[in-house]
Amino acid sequence: MWGFTTVEVCVLSVSTALARLRDGLSEPFPDSPGTRIIDIAFPLNDAFDPLLWCGQQPQWPQFYWQQRNGDEEMAALGAVKSFPSLDAANRFLHQAGRQDLRICGLNAFAPQQGRLVLPRLE
Repeated sequence: MWGFTTVEVCVLSVSTALARLRDGLSEPFPDSPGTRIIDIAFPLNDAFDPLLWCGQQPQWPQFYWQQRNGDEEMAALGAVKSFPSLDAANRFLHQAGRQDLRICGLNAFAPQQGRLVLPRLE
C-alpha cells in the first residue's frame, strides 16, 4: 500500500508559488515509503498558453490535453511512475485511494504500444 503526504497551498503569484514549492521540498520526508504530493495552485491569466509552455520545457514526457468543450485543460511534465497498461494504472489509482491523482498518456489501439504515466508536474 502506498502512503501519501499532501501539502496544499493557494497563492497569487508565480514567485510566491516557487517560494512555497521550495518550502514544501525542504520539509522532512515521511518515514514510510510512498508518494509525496506538493500541490501549489495559482491563477493563470488568459494570455498563458499551457501548450506553448509545455513545449518549451526540457523535461520528458510532455503531455497536453484539452476537453473538447474547453472546460478543462491540462499540461503535465515528467513521470513519477510509468504503467505498462490501463489495468496497471487503474490498480495503482485504486490502491492509492486518492481522488486527485490523474494518469496521463496514450492508450493506443494496440495496448502494448500505450504509454501511461503519473506526472511529476501538472
